[in-house]
Amino acid sequence: MRRAVRLALGLAVLAALCPMPGCAARSESAASLERALLAHRAADEALDRGDLDTARSRLLELARAESVAGLAGGEARALRADALYRLAELELAAARPARALGFAEQGLTLGGADLFAANLLVSRGRALERLGRELEAVESYHRALLINERLLGEALDAAGRKPS
Repeated sequence: MRRAVRLALGLAVLAALCPMPGCAARSESAASLERALLAHRAADEALDRGDLDTARSRLLELARAESVAGLAGGEARALRADALYRLAELELAAARPARALGFAEQGLTLGGADLFAANLLVSRGRALERLGRELEAVESYHRALLINERLLGEALDAAGRKPS
């Protein structure tokens, strides 16, 4: 599932970059997007092999700002935030909550109040909880819940439905 979501995200970003074929901005952006998708794919393949070090390395490459140079600000932020979320989750799985917290907080400094920020807030909450900082964890979970509630409301409104 995660691979399909990343591919769909990549294709949507690519389609929005430039309306005309051959556009110079599109080719630079397409190259940046292709590098990002390859980094995610390499991380996925490494995880499938149980190679956490290689997965971590690929995601760290993607989390760096230069890895998404050439993409519009929002697209670059989303790709970096997603990589940092994945890094936080890797560190949680490896029982390193302090490192997970660092990645989650780094991702949150990128800004935004979207699905990527909500994911980072959940990872932050999980890390804080494991570090014994329950009240801070609850605050993180609550912020994530508010973002997700708003996103659900927007999706329902767009579909012409009312939340119950």
